[in-house]
Amino acid sequence: MQELIDWIRQLKVKKIYIIGMLIIMVIVYFSLLINLKRPEESEIPEEDIFRSSNDTIEEADEAGAISSIETENKDVMIELKGQVEQPGVYKVEENDRLIDAVKLAGGLTDNADDRSINMALKISDQMMIYIPFVGEEGVEETEDESVENQANHKININSAELQLLTELNGIGNARAQSIIEYREEKGRFKEIEEIKNISGIGEKIFESIKDEIMVD
Repeated sequence: MQELIDWIRQLKVKKIYIIGMLIIMVIVYFSLLINLKRPEESEIPEEDIFRSSNDTIEEADEAGAISSIETENKDVMIELKGQVEQPGVYKVEENDRLIDAVKLAGGLTDNADDRSINMALKISDQMMIYIPFVGEEGVEETEDESVENQANHKININSAELQLLTELNGIGNARAQSIIEYREEKGRFKEIEEIKNISGIGEKIFESIKDEIMVD
């Protein structure tokens, strides 16, 4: 009887041992299964990595190209007066020439003096450009005057156009335009000292340009 009891006890111990081993095996199996699946789920295909990288590079290139275009195509405002079909204020690109602005204004009138203007003049912001008519006093320059001026290397402030006046030291677009407007309203300069009547042109600027200018 005692032997039977001992055998039953041994059988229970074996069952517990077997169940325990089975539990351990199940745990190990599921642990391995989870570890095998995890890298597969997080893995990114190599071609997707390259595609994402290429997309980023292309987007950067496109942004750079757009920025470059915006810089190159900066708009400026200018005013056209005188002998154009439609005088007024126009928006043009900074690198445009006067001929481009004149086209926007409908072209020159039949009375425009195209000999006294430089249609290749490069446009800058806030320019005011006056197109004279043929025979306009204070604008037209005779051939003899032109030869004389070139020989003396001086600028005739009674006939020089805006671009030529801006070559003088301290004379920008605004002051050059003031010189042109002054001679249109007051008449031709009688002596070079009269240029000091222009707003912004004082003794200091006059001293720096007096050897470069002349009147006829």
